[in-house]
Formats: sequence, structure tokens, C-alpha cells
Amino acid sequence: NHFSYGNDTISMEVFGNPLIELSDVVRVNFPEQHIVGDYFVTGISNDFAEGLSTNLTLRRRGDLT
Repeated sequence: NHFSYGNDTISMEVFGNPLIELSDVVRVNFPEQHIVGDYFVTGISNDFAEGLSTNLTLRRRGDLT
């Protein structure tokens, strides 16, 4: 029920941020792809090649009410 919308899972590379933890809630705003909303962090990997980068796997938060 909570994940019945489109774009349930997103993978992305972002500017390095070692403070992001599993189960954090992040706000995604990418209206060009119709992706706007709150997402839970379900996967994290950090890489250091020409600077720190963070790869995230996100799952749509949905309406929890």
C-alpha cells in the first residue's frame, strides 16, 4: 500500500556525504522525470576515486497515515 506509486526504487550517485545512514529519509526533487517526494535510504556505498562520491539506493516513503 505504501509503495503503490511509480518510481518506488531509485539508485543515484550524489556528492560524497559520509553522514547519510540506512533508514534516513531524503527529499528527492527531479520534476523532469516526475520524481518528487520523500525516500528511505536502503543502500549506501561510498567511493573515493577523484574525490568522495556516495551511491544511494532509495525506496519511496509513501503516505504513512
